[in-house]
Amino acid sequence: MSEHKHRDWCEAWSQFQSNIFHHISRLFVCHPNAWGNPECLHEAVKEYLAENVNEYYERRKCLKLFFNWCVEEGYLEKNPLTGTRRSTGKKPKPGISLEEIKRAHEKYSPLVRLLANRKTTDDEYTGPIKGIRRKRRTES
Repeated sequence: MSEHKHRDWCEAWSQFQSNIFHHISRLFVCHPNAWGNPECLHEAVKEYLAENVNEYYERRKCLKLFFNWCVEEGYLEKNPLTGTRRSTGKKPKPGISLEEIKRAHEKYSPLVRLLANRKTTDDEYTGPIKGIRRKRRTES
């Protein structure tokens, strides 16, 4: 390995170790009582990961390595990250009531039947979609 590559590798490794230490420190500064109780630790980890969506994967990677080491060394029985997944941040869509479906059917069914009975292209239904060009079929 060349001296330059070795130096780059050492710098990258040092930065990675620094990131791990940073995230472990922040987790336990924010949640000082989390270490002794597995349920409390699991909740603390979930809260810490949710604090900053942009850093989720970096935080998870660093904490997972640390907690895997803790399990291997016997400090923890199980990794508190086991079973945690990233929240998509999407709110559940509200359900549609049967009455709303009936009203929509009554209001729009004549239009839908009219369009379905005509021989039209998608562009005639919706108009051309911006940015998408379709090849026209040529009859041969």
